[in-house]
Amino acid sequence: MQKLFHFDCPQEVYQADACVISCFDFRFDVQLRKFLKRRGVAVYDHVKIPGSVKAIAAPDRESDREFVLGMLRTSIRLHRPRRLLLFAHIECGA
Repeated sequence: MQKLFHFDCPQEVYQADACVISCFDFRFDVQLRKFLKRRGVAVYDHVKIPGSVKAIAAPDRESDREFVLGMLRTSIRLHRPRRLLLFAHIECGA
């Protein structure tokens, strides 16, 4: 096995400014990061899934909703985010 990348990760537990749920569509990454930075959201837990909040509002399967809510609960338990930010976009393939 060849090591390709190394970094030292701080051991301290952090508090997140927000838990962000967004679509995993790469086209929106730069704009989303800029938006969050302008809003003062520097540290966040990012849940990226196809369809974004569709998995909560109108899931294909109930297990999809439970998965996303589980990620949100984990973020709250571990990093106590101050806000929940939900992002969706039109013409999403999911």
